[in-house]
Amino acid sequence: MLWIQKLIVEFFSPLPFSLFVSILGMILVWINKYKKTGKLLIFIGFGTLILCGYGVLNSQLIKIENKYDPLKINSIPQVTLHRIKYIVVLGSGHVSDPRLPVTSQINGDSLRRLIEGIRIHRNIPDSKLILSGGPGFDNVPNAEVMAKVALAIGVPQNNLVLENRPMNTEEEARLIRYQVLRNPFVLVTSSAHMPRAMEIFKKLNMNPIPAPTDFIFKSSGKNHAGSFFPNCHNISITKRLIYEFLGRIWMILN
Repeated sequence: MLWIQKLIVEFFSPLPFSLFVSILGMILVWINKYKKTGKLLIFIGFGTLILCGYGVLNSQLIKIENKYDPLKINSIPQVTLHRIKYIVVLGSGHVSDPRLPVTSQINGDSLRRLIEGIRIHRNIPDSKLILSGGPGFDNVPNAEVMAKVALAIGVPQNNLVLENRPMNTEEEARLIRYQVLRNPFVLVTSSAHMPRAMEIFKKLNMNPIPAPTDFIFKSSGKNHAGSFFPNCHNISITKRLIYEFLGRIWMILN
């Protein structure tokens, strides 16, 4: 099922979808009988790629990212702060290639989530880090790779709790609730993923405190030369938006 979900996400990503539609259109034009339909599909394919390259849907992801502010420790009421025992870091991706240092095996999303989790953990006395993430398409669970990185940068072993079974956010929430119960805890994940994650955890009567990280949109207040042209970064952003959209649909269906 995980493989099918990922395959659907990849197919509806801007580049594969646009190329598939455009190539199908070219075939229909070549057949000649369906020339008008073929031309329309070519227009849709290249048009979609250009629009995504310019980031026409970026504003929707900005809204998602801005739903929760970055966590400031001093903004947590003292009565709540004293009850926080766990910092939950949700997993993302990695490639367990033994040729590489562990900091190169973990992907950018996971690394940024982990670093934010460690920052918060070090500012909340007596807290522990729950690192979550199953193997996905790798033989090694993501939680174990994150743990190796955490140990490498000085987090004590006894401050780590690993949940290496879940394959998606829903499974993470179901498994983690047995550890945190009804107590408040800090939930760390990517800003674009945070609204969906918060909804999933709250549905299980848990009390997460959002700590979004891995923000996509960062502004220096100035445009650069690449802003005037379609670019791969905007296509990647659109893919992330589609991922969250399909993830929400899957959540509703289940």
